[in-house]
Amino acid sequence: MGEAPDRIAAEFLKRVRSDLGDQDWHQRFDEASLRWFRERGRRMSELLLGYLDAVRRPGRDQYLAQAAALGREYGVAAKERSLSLGEATQAFLFFRARFLAE
Repeated sequence: MGEAPDRIAAEFLKRVRSDLGDQDWHQRFDEASLRWFRERGRRMSELLLGYLDAVRRPGRDQYLAQAAALGREYGVAAKERSLSLGEATQAFLFFRARFLAE
């Protein structure tokens, strides 16, 4: 993909940290919840990059299946933390935009 993974991660974190305070949904999470989502977000990023780098279809399908399962976990966790569908969508779009900026 051309860029060093550490540089991509550092730029992503910089963008997120600078904009996260403005997000209403973020204020409702405790540190344990933030850590849970952060760990899974990192895993989702790894899966996405693996998917994009996979040459053969079977390898890509494995990444896609893992990402789908992780997405379901996200949905369950968001519901458990009383996020509305709109708030969960806002959170998804927030991180998606920053990821795509890289």
